[in-house]
Amino acid sequence: MPLLPILILVLFSTQVFADTPSYTTPHIMAMGVKHHSINDAKIAGSALKLRMAHTRFHLPIGKYDALGQIFVPQVAIEQTTFDIPNPNFERKDMYTIKLPMMFIEKYDDNWTRILNLTPSWHTDLKAKDEQSYSLMGLILWRYKDDSPHSYTLGVGVNRLFGEYKPVPMGAYSYQASPQTRYDVGFPVTKIEHRTHFNWSVFSSIAPQGGNWRYESAEQRRVNLSYSSWIATVGVRRNLVDKFWFTLEAGRTFARELDLNNDTSASQKVDIADANIVMLSIGLHP
Repeated sequence: MPLLPILILVLFSTQVFADTPSYTTPHIMAMGVKHHSINDAKIAGSALKLRMAHTRFHLPIGKYDALGQIFVPQVAIEQTTFDIPNPNFERKDMYTIKLPMMFIEKYDDNWTRILNLTPSWHTDLKAKDEQSYSLMGLILWRYKDDSPHSYTLGVGVNRLFGEYKPVPMGAYSYQASPQTRYDVGFPVTKIEHRTHFNWSVFSSIAPQGGNWRYESAEQRRVNLSYSSWIATVGVRRNLVDKFWFTLEAGRTFARELDLNNDTSASQKVDIADANIVMLSIGLHP
């Protein structure tokens, strides 16, 4: 069951490490490299199996004051590989190139607004028509007072669930102690506990997907959409300052793959659940 790792970590963090010192949990990775690989899994209605891999590089390129806001331009490059071990199918390497532009405005001591605009290109590097480009974005409002509770609410427009569409976002965060944090919401839920100055353990559940434009062997333009959920448990090791090495393992489930070109109907298929392993090295401020 996908929620089992999270339930285990709740008991683990609140009981076993109740008396650990007051160093803080690492935040979401702001800069670095992340890779994950997914085992072979059967494609419904056939004898074929799909193997996947994904690598992401993310780099902020500055922090500036602009019109009373903090402006953080970034660059992100991703490669997603779809591999069907069969001589009749060729491996597909899909790329996503993004230029996120984040604007952070602090209204007062409690309220902060985050606006992120992201021009992006989703392609096999051959298909370069208008359907391979998109403008993604999100807007979030965050409330935080002197208590350990904080709240986030907003909406994003992205390809997180395969198709390009709006996605509601919200979370309740509870800093139970400096070393234990709960983030419960949609689309991401995570629990993390820093067990030692150099170590942190966590569990999370989140969606993972995308949409790409590629050129087939017949020189037709095809849209490929993929959506799934991922539930993992993980451990982080502090390397230096706020740089961490992270290892995660878990399951990916509720997986769908959809292929369609400009003249044919959608060909949506289910993909069986599979094991996933994730590695990353990066800055967690």
